Amino acid sequence: EQADLYEKQHEYRKAREILESCMEFCASKGYKHKEEIIFARLHRKNLIAKYVPLPLTDVNKYQIEDLGQLAEMEMMLADKTKGIDFLVAWQELINKENYSAEDVIANSLMMIQNNYNLDNIFYVEIVDRKPVLRHVCGSRSINEEQLEEITSYLTRHKKEFVVSRYDREFYELIPFVSALGVNNIVSFGCVPLSVDDELTGYIIAVIELHDNMTNNITFLDRNDITIFKFALRQLTDTLYRLKARDAISQMNRKLQQSAVTDLLTGLLNRQGFAKQVDDYETLVNKGKKKDICATVLYMDLDNFKICNDTFGHAVGDVILIAFSRLFERVAGNKGYVVRYGGDEFLMILPGHTLEEGIEAAKEIYREIAAHNNFIEEIEAAVKGTVTVSDNHRVSCSIGIASMSSYNRDSMDVALKHADSKLYAVKKSEKSRYSAWTE
Repeated sequence: EQADLYEKQHEYRKAREILESCMEFCASKGYKHKEEIIFARLHRKNLIAKYVPLPLTDVNKYQIEDLGQLAEMEMMLADKTKGIDFLVAWQELINKENYSAEDVIANSLMMIQNNYNLDNIFYVEIVDRKPVLRHVCGSRSINEEQLEEITSYLTRHKKEFVVSRYDREFYELIPFVSALGVNNIVSFGCVPLSVDDELTGYIIAVIELHDNMTNNITFLDRNDITIFKFALRQLTDTLYRLKARDAISQMNRKLQQSAVTDLLTGLLNRQGFAKQVDDYETLVNKGKKKDICATVLYMDLDNFKICNDTFGHAVGDVILIAFSRLFERVAGNKGYVVRYGGDEFLMILPGHTLEEGIEAAKEIYREIAAHNNFIEEIEAAVKGTVTVSDNHRVSCSIGIASMSSYNRDSMDVALKHADSKLYAVKKSEKSRYSAWTE
């Protein structure tokens, strides 16, 4: 075909080089008859026809025609059966719910490749008007420039096609032939997908030329492309469904998170705190966790109302967030912090003793002093210098209690003990801690 093309373009030297190369290849592979055909073509000689006697007796022309028609019908039936078997297996694959989008793409393309003996299959999506090679089955690759050229062609010609190297249209599909390799292809097809006349993706299926190919060369045909088109549409619908499923799951996770999280501080709220304790108790009851002790710090901000009334609620929010981050730093990986309501907070230290809770309280006061009672944060919020007397500076009072078992009942008792100690502190000096001891 290449030699014919060069001769039509009067490139006789290139045509001769192609034919000589073909003849050398046939000689190296032992294709004697094909070598003779090319030799005759190269030297402008007529090929002598060879008579091959067939040992057929008592067979007439009509019987041979009937056998040919029967063979053709059997081939057509085999093709249809193959297509039906593929579509049944395809439906089972894409209807599986526990696959990710990437798994669906990979498994779908592998199924097409295996069922149709493809050497390569490419799945391309158009994202923000640019082609993205989403998945490849096979050893060949296509670079970005080649993808752009193929996509540009399909944007103008949104029509599926299938060709073999013996078709006249083969050499007209320059972007594809250039990308796939003109000397490498036996047959290839492409199925573009459009929504509202806009190209959204496509697949390219390729059968390559191999050295061991003689009489059993497989070609893609129009029926194959029809099945690929149907499969691609179902694959796209499945990916949209999975994308919607993932979006809904993410939305549900966010809703669940917001239900147990304080919106201002990002800390657990009362519901989140209760769930945390109940979940651990459930795991203990199932034997998946060990029963452990725990300590709770019940904290109430001092002079928060004065700060709110003096500088406004926006500054009050800044102070709540600042204390939240401070409490989280002190808790670290030892426990977690809860906004229990208003300016009240809890620090829960599972697996830690009352003495460790007292050390945490001391660390809180060191942090408050290091941040100068958040005067700088207040000034940044009001965009000016502020003067706050020592007895009006924000701080916190803390009541501490421990429990021998980390569960809901023990927690309720410990909270009452910590609350009573906190109340005693608030009624006296404030800005200090007090621990419950039996």
